[in-house]
Amino acid sequence: MKKFVPRYYSAFKCKAGECRHSCCIGWEIDIDPSAIKKYNALNTDFGQKLRDNIDCKNGCICFKLGNDERCPFLNERNLCEIILNLGEENLCNICADHPRFRHFYSDRTETGLGICCEESCRIILSDCNRFSLISDSDDIENLTPTEVSFLNERNSVLKTAEDFDSVFDAINKINEKYNLDSIELNPQKAADFFSSLETLDIAWQDKLSALKSDKTETASKGAHKAFINLYKYFLFRHLTDNDFYGALKFAEISVKLIWKICEKTGFSFENICEIARMYSSEIEYSDINVDKVIEFAR
Repeated sequence: MKKFVPRYYSAFKCKAGECRHSCCIGWEIDIDPSAIKKYNALNTDFGQKLRDNIDCKNGCICFKLGNDERCPFLNERNLCEIILNLGEENLCNICADHPRFRHFYSDRTETGLGICCEESCRIILSDCNRFSLISDSDDIENLTPTEVSFLNERNSVLKTAEDFDSVFDAINKINEKYNLDSIELNPQKAADFFSSLETLDIAWQDKLSALKSDKTETASKGAHKAFINLYKYFLFRHLTDNDFYGALKFAEISVKLIWKICEKTGFSFENICEIARMYSSEIEYSDINVDKVIEFAR
């Protein structure tokens, strides 16, 4: 099995206590069987603390969240007590893996970084290079003809997106290539629709409300570069041979919604990253929300 990662992948390192939006707050933290076995075998005071803070909800074993939905092992400095006491190798899988996602093929695994994490979002949106995947193996892949065809098509889409200075020109070119209609995003209707979806952070509703204001900010050349990177991220993460055209529409509407919110709240790089991070947290980690967004885009 050959493994690939984006070229920027190695630049990522968790900010730990310096992170402003800890992934240890507000998320249900599932515990895998291997981690449970380790925690049950610990004959120490910390092992007992681990077991005291594990619960079973709807058949899923997870940590009991505390005040403000904080992980019980996130200390006052926003550092993980499991890492401090046992080392990173004893984290449960979901904690060790976040914010990564994976694509699996018959003889290939691709691992990417999700932009719900502020640090990975910063790395991806500030990238100055063309998108590429790298592998630490020289092995020859044994992929099916269908997989080869899809990967070639996906790479063609990503390269097309990089040929333009304006993200909207890139979107229009790709729509033209596949004979797809462009999405004319109505801010009022978009605000109403996205507000109707399940919400994790009430602050997201405030961002959506901004769509109804009359304010309009002008984007800089740098903002367009960040949005090109954002568009490529959505294409890489969501394009599959299962619903290729649906993924194109998801990438388009995601970029256009985030752009519209930035028109109302500002095009600084920091704000673009923050809106993109919030969007990812609210939408990308809910299959139901993703499906609804695709239907809305169509």
